[in-house]
Amino acid sequence: MKVVQRVRFGSRGQGTLIKLSGSQNWISCYCVRGKEHRESTGTPDLRLAKRAHRRLLDRVAADRQGLKTFTTPEDRRLRVGDILDWLAADYRLRQKDSAQFRSHLKPIREYFGDWRVIDITAEAGDSYIEGRLEAD
Repeated sequence: MKVVQRVRFGSRGQGTLIKLSGSQNWISCYCVRGKEHRESTGTPDLRLAKRAHRRLLDRVAADRQGLKTFTTPEDRRLRVGDILDWLAADYRLRQKDSAQFRSHLKPIREYFGDWRVIDITAEAGDSYIEGRLEAD
């Protein structure tokens, strides 16, 4: 999509607001840990979009100071099954893959495979372990 309008926000490093062709809402562009991210502000009003962008920059600043972890849009979409796929590919690459390793991954994938990574808590892990102990 083509950028129709761009509004710089503050000084260098504060990101920008853009409007893409075919979309009425403003998109907030910002960088976290050296990577650019884009998120919809959910509003076509520039004043409200600036307010949403400011809130987002405040969350990024809190992450930079170590107060609260900032989750990027990619982090929110990441599934456990994806990480298990990466782990299996790494084991194959380093020639550490084995039938035992794959058999250990199978129940984890069945239980947590479609879960988002950010949704997994200590309680979820404990309930998985309890269920496995009861099954054996």
